[in-house]
Amino acid sequence: MMNLLIIGVQVGLHLGSFQLFSISTLAITLADLSMLLFIMGWLVRIAWSGEQLYIHKSSSLFFLVGIFIAAIISGITPIIAGDPMGMTQFLKTFSHFVYLWLFTFACATLRINIKVWTNVIKVMLVFALFVNIFGIYQIVARAFDWPFAWLTMTNISVGGRGGNISGDGSQLSLQFGNFYRATSIFSEPSSLAGFNVTILIYLLVPFALGIKQFFASRIFLYLLFIFTVIGLFLTFSLTGVFTGSVIFSSILLFGEKKRRVQVVSVLLVGALLIVVSDTLVRSYADISVLDLFTQRIGGIADGGK
Repeated sequence: MMNLLIIGVQVGLHLGSFQLFSISTLAITLADLSMLLFIMGWLVRIAWSGEQLYIHKSSSLFFLVGIFIAAIISGITPIIAGDPMGMTQFLKTFSHFVYLWLFTFACATLRINIKVWTNVIKVMLVFALFVNIFGIYQIVARAFDWPFAWLTMTNISVGGRGGNISGDGSQLSLQFGNFYRATSIFSEPSSLAGFNVTILIYLLVPFALGIKQFFASRIFLYLLFIFTVIGLFLTFSLTGVFTGSVIFSSILLFGEKKRRVQVVSVLLVGALLIVVSDTLVRSYADISVLDLFTQRIGGIADGGK
């Protein structure tokens, strides 16, 4: 059960724009519910079953406790000031912090088998394939007004905090001619870009270090790599360009020497996928995403727009 809840948290983090239900103006998402149930399960195992906490002798646990103390100290000023608004806001923020902190502390102090985290990553990789296929579909769907071209975001908390959701509750995506930046299930393109960068890490780091991949099926891994690169390219995101560059640079610097030539070949395949994708977008949208990248990055380099 705890394994499923951890998977629910990981998948739910990327479905944060969709709520399961709401309490007043507070949206409850899959990640929220999974974390809450995980914390309750942790408390039951400690208080009812008598399971001992596994305390790691690590500086990370020291900092985890330190940040909790810092959060308490941060409440001294609003409490002493006696401002009802400030005190209420502190209590709301601190309660949410404790909820997130407890989940982290529970993960850090339970003996969770490494296979659980491996299964989480496997689920994320399968999830990513569908996310990117849908994202690519949306690019075409928006040009031809097909179903599900735009998803309605239901998380009322995000809208209430001025988040990345338009006035009618739909996704945000800048238009360039007939081309809209890819968003898939996310509220805006950079979120999809960040997600795909994480997936590339799961795919490329085992490859660069010469260790076992998360899936034995080469066909699945190839398909996932293809759709991830295309999905990342179609987000037209500088976040994706920068973080992707950092990943490949790090792999070339720190990966196994005998694997570096293969990593370069992966880069060339990725470049080919980008050119093919750009050609397809140009064929129906009459606009080149590569040209848009050139203008955007070039504009930053020379101090222009």
